[in-house]
Amino acid sequence: MPDESSLKKIMDEIKEVAELLHKSNNTVVLTGAGMSTESGISDFRSNRGVYSEIPEEVFSLTYFYRYPRQFYDAVLKYLYIKDLQPNIGHIILAEWEEKGLVHQIITQNVDSLHFDAGSKKVIEIHGTGKTATCLRCKRQYVFAELVAKGGEFYYCDCLDKHADNLIKRDTVLFEENVPRYEDAFKIIQKAELVFVLGTSLTVYPVADLIEYAPPRSKIVIINKTTTSFDNSRQVIAIHKPIGKTLMAINELIEVQ
Repeated sequence: MPDESSLKKIMDEIKEVAELLHKSNNTVVLTGAGMSTESGISDFRSNRGVYSEIPEEVFSLTYFYRYPRQFYDAVLKYLYIKDLQPNIGHIILAEWEEKGLVHQIITQNVDSLHFDAGSKKVIEIHGTGKTATCLRCKRQYVFAELVAKGGEFYYCDCLDKHADNLIKRDTVLFEENVPRYEDAFKIIQKAELVFVLGTSLTVYPVADLIEYAPPRSKIVIINKTTTSFDNSRQVIAIHKPIGKTLMAINELIEVQ
């Protein structure tokens, strides 16, 4: 249990964040895997995250080409949940967008839960896992429908024999470029307030985005574990669950 001084510090920080959010004319939110853990998806780099069980190269382009069956076994085990639902954190961000408090969301996640919660101004910088595309004929599939087929669902029927007709999820893997990085970069450069939710800020190039926030902007990091940016002058770091923390901030916003 946190002591009284620790609780006061957290409450003071939450009050300060609520005031910053209320005053900001350009708030950008950057979300990572920890944003979706409260919906039941595993994160990657915590003590019990995905990479505590498998090496990260499983989600590389090279591994996908060489071992498509094992690649999709890992996707289905760790990253795919049927009937996935947004959590309270996603819902609050959507409400803040509707109220004009959030102006852009940049997410590293591929689950599309921000859209499902009602957010509209979302850049899925690592793509989406809801669809998949044949690398040969470019036919696009709904990923859930492919999975329901079972078997070697990851080969397109545009060829009788398996060759270059692999179906790849529409997500960015290690060794691939991040196609919308430039868009995110330009958005961060204009931010007055940046929320960083559920990311350890260790995966590049996305991790360095906050370094390009304006010098006078404030950065709020809400993540269960520490990050290398926590002690920066611009940063308020809160190591608590995202949903509960956003709820506490939201309560103060509503009474202002």
